[in-house]
Amino acid sequence: MLEKILMAADEVNTTTPPTIPTTGTAGYPQDTAPGVKGTPVQAWQFDMLHRSLTAIITGLGGTFGANVTALWAALGPHVRGVWCGTAATDNTASGDYSVVLGGALNVASGTAAAAVGGGPNTASGDASAVVAGTYGTASGVSAVVAGGDHNTASGDWAFVAGGAHNTASGIESAVVGGKNAENGTAYSLGLGKGSSAPTVNPAAPANQNLSVLLKGDGGDGLFAGTVTVGGDVDAGTGATVTLDGATGDISADGNIDSAGHISADGNVTSDANVIALGYVQAVGQVVGAGGLTVGTTSGTIGGSPYVINKPSGSGGKQFSGSTWWGLGEGGEELFVVNNSLVGANTHIYPSAWCDNPSATPQASIKARSVGQFTVAVQNNGQLSVEDALVMFSFFLVNPS
Repeated sequence: MLEKILMAADEVNTTTPPTIPTTGTAGYPQDTAPGVKGTPVQAWQFDMLHRSLTAIITGLGGTFGANVTALWAALGPHVRGVWCGTAATDNTASGDYSVVLGGALNVASGTAAAAVGGGPNTASGDASAVVAGTYGTASGVSAVVAGGDHNTASGDWAFVAGGAHNTASGIESAVVGGKNAENGTAYSLGLGKGSSAPTVNPAAPANQNLSVLLKGDGGDGLFAGTVTVGGDVDAGTGATVTLDGATGDISADGNIDSAGHISADGNVTSDANVIALGYVQAVGQVVGAGGLTVGTTSGTIGGSPYVINKPSGSGGKQFSGSTWWGLGEGGEELFVVNNSLVGANTHIYPSAWCDNPSATPQASIKARSVGQFTVAVQNNGQLSVEDALVMFSFFLVNPS
């Protein structure tokens, strides 16, 4: 029904559409002039034009009607989103299935690439896009540059957002904000700011002028400056934990607690406790206002030689059956400790105590070698004591 037109009954063929001729001379319409036969408008020509317009309207979901705006009513909503002002010039969409929307001097040369606004921008990678900004280049496959100035996403599936003169050259890498930074690490997010634009070799992705790098493959985070946790982020005050990238200092308002090792090139400082099941190592100081706790093992009474492979431990001897702990060297008790943490340069700090207040125990290192040491405990008081419990303990420090 849509192919038909409404005319007077004697002016239309109501049964079959006109036949399009298959023979004739190809040419252009001409006006009638003396000695020249004009080109007649025939029914089949009018029918082709009418049905072609009808197909556009109905194909776009519109309804053909007896008015002159039916075509625009169907086509307008689809083309309004692809609109260039009269000043937009020299845009090029040369890639198959590519598109350029607005802007100036934009190029979409990759297959299924898009350059949207801004410019001059180039989307040369297949399925790549540059959105707004100036002098942006998306050359990697499925790479995206969003805004900024002179930014480049050369890695496949790479992304650059904002900033200036930044490059995401690693596979699935990203750079957000900043200036003059290159992120060549795959599967990562980089931030940075350099004093000048780096020289980038697309064939050899590299990291340049980065100050922060977050690695998606493994979850590592690298920070050139200070990392703070807690407090007022807007004001930059009141942090409860600070990791100073310049000095290597670690400070915390609460406990520093690790199931492994704690290591710093600077100071480790806590207003509470410093706790580690492994070692605590610092080139500077280890300070815990609430105390310093390390792994320990308490040996059995009378268990010499002891096997204590921890940075601290204890053991002892119980005198019984009316036996006396004598004074000085005559009453010296020796406790052998086998400890795998003891090296040639290990510092060993022994101490001793007795359950009888009349005794004055004093501990010292009698002998030592790699993996073993001997603690000597003497009663340096004024009286021998009967059936005393004599205990020793130690603490190891291994220089870095």
